[in-house]
Amino acid sequence: MPFDRIHECGCGVGRIGPGPIGMFVERWLARLPLPFGDADRDAGYWWRPPYAWIRRNDTKPDHASGAPPTPRPGQVNQGDRIVEPHRRAHRSVLLLDAEEGRNAPAESVHNFLTRDGTPPAQLRKLGREELAAYPAVRIRPSTCVAAYVLDDGGFRLDLSDGGTAEARRLLLATGLADELPGPRGIEALWGRSAFHCPYCHGYECTGKPVAVIGAEPARVRLALQLSRFAADVVLCTDGEPLDPASRLKLESNGVAVRCEAIARLEATGDQLEQIVFESGPPLARDAVFVVNVPRQRSDLAARLGCASFADGSVEVNEFGRTSVPGVYAAGDMARRATVPMPLAAVITAAASGTVAGAVIDQDLLYVDFDLPNPFAQAKG
Repeated sequence: MPFDRIHECGCGVGRIGPGPIGMFVERWLARLPLPFGDADRDAGYWWRPPYAWIRRNDTKPDHASGAPPTPRPGQVNQGDRIVEPHRRAHRSVLLLDAEEGRNAPAESVHNFLTRDGTPPAQLRKLGREELAAYPAVRIRPSTCVAAYVLDDGGFRLDLSDGGTAEARRLLLATGLADELPGPRGIEALWGRSAFHCPYCHGYECTGKPVAVIGAEPARVRLALQLSRFAADVVLCTDGEPLDPASRLKLESNGVAVRCEAIARLEATGDQLEQIVFESGPPLARDAVFVVNVPRQRSDLAARLGCASFADGSVEVNEFGRTSVPGVYAAGDMARRATVPMPLAAVITAAASGTVAGAVIDQDLLYVDFDLPNPFAQAKG
């Protein structure tokens, strides 16, 4: 069966993940009544990290010849389709989930009302349990390895398990992955005692000795921000120079400065013990805030031709539309032009997916009933 949408996703330390975005939107979409008509009675959805929504319809013969439809130029054969029950009453959803959440290393998720402190794996489990109440939802472990735009404006996906799917709309939530440029030993601590976001992990550092690594203005600002939480804060420039004005501001607000190059981080398990410098005494710390380099977890948006910003974020408008007709994006992989950086939090990811899911459903409604679409002219 062709699909109405595909949804692809990913996530951040203590933040976004395929689970929260995708499951939240999948559950919402599964509650939607179907529009009337053959195409919509057979609607269905898929998702995986990177989340993709796909809508399905049974392959129908050519009305003139009775023969199966033939591939158009640039199109491949449709391949196998998965039959979904309950297609008359709700939008069917197939969840394609490779379980590669960005926040998997984190001990817990924060800033999500009623779920603060929940481990990421537990949040995923709770989402799966909620989805089980919706018979239109199916879950399948797979990934998208190729995507094609079809002549009719729909999409064709090739999946890693050898299957294929077609969709009228795609919702990407493939998320970001974090590259950690250093210092040595950071990987084992990531999400446990090495962090990058004060809103996700600052509160848990209350009363503890904390270090911030870096000399850029943003690192100075973070060190000052963390001084509200931590017992003491030290800015470690890792051998980089720090301008006198910044040093004065830090020290006058109780933030010490260490300018030696860092040799390594020493820890017991995933708990930081101390920062070892190339020269000078080591610095005992319970937590360290480092610079991470986020990158797109999937290149699907780029292969589809979606416009992006210099930081790699996929450009969307306020309704999650990308520059490619029929393709939407949600979560920390995307942002609007008016937002200076992607908002990497589970609850904002869920919210952006909810908005995009509603707009996609309305978009299909307007197409199927030939109605004017008030969302069509929205700008980012």
